[in-house]
Amino acid sequence: MDVELRHLRAFVEVARQQSFTRAAEKLTITQPALTRTVQQLETALRVRLFNRSSRHVELTNVGNSFLTQVERVLNELDRAMNALSEQVSIRLGFSWLMPDP
Repeated sequence: MDVELRHLRAFVEVARQQSFTRAAEKLTITQPALTRTVQQLETALRVRLFNRSSRHVELTNVGNSFLTQVERVLNELDRAMNALSEQVSIRLGFSWLMPDP
């Protein structure tokens, strides 16, 4: 399985919120969907990123290290996307459909 941006953004939000429920609300997805997304990421990476209990979520040492790198990558990606969007221009044209009387 390939790692997708949604996996990385979900991981970062859970790490920031220290809660799957709050992170799901922030990302406007369901908590079970967010849990599956993080589990998919952990499976793809073959590491455990979070220590979980029914009331507590915290990063593992590997997760903490990964968070630093992922935040840097996502910030760079966001900067690149913003720079690109500033260069886009829209040109409008109009063609008369009826002959001028």
